[in-house]
Amino acid sequence: INTRDRYLLHKIRYKKKIYFIPNFIYETKPKLIFNKQKFIALFVGRLDSAEHKGLDLLVKIMQNVLKRNNDIIFEIVGSGKYSNLFSELKLTYENNIKLKGFLTGKKLENCYLKSNLFLFPSRYESFGLSLLEAQAHGLPCVCFKVKGPTNIILKNFQGRLVKPFSLQK
Repeated sequence: INTRDRYLLHKIRYKKKIYFIPNFIYETKPKLIFNKQKFIALFVGRLDSAEHKGLDLLVKIMQNVLKRNNDIIFEIVGSGKYSNLFSELKLTYENNIKLKGFLTGKKLENCYLKSNLFLFPSRYESFGLSLLEAQAHGLPCVCFKVKGPTNIILKNFQGRLVKPFSLQK
């Protein structure tokens, strides 16, 4: 159970024992290879649930950032029917958007290792495995302050929780 569900159970005076099980990862990962030549913002996730994963918000964030700074590269790892959301933006910013497709193993690990920032724009999430993987690799993470990430990101420690669905800085 997560902290929000625990609170709701207490609120309705649930009497049985409640177990809080935090999200975790056991693997130890190598240190980041901070890419000082180019800044890479990474997204890893399913591309078959645009509303849930906040893919429409991610596109808007990318547009806003690239209008101000054309030196940032956005790498999108994942596959699914909403892959085309990034196609139009990729036409405008061909050198700034890299659609990597579905990756696993060493290829996925290398994406985490060479990135500078992890973006997690989900509108809701019960268990953000890619968020945990990014943290295990030492990546700073930015996500909305919604159920799920609030149990993973400690306040201003290895990440930032931002106002839900805000597309500002």
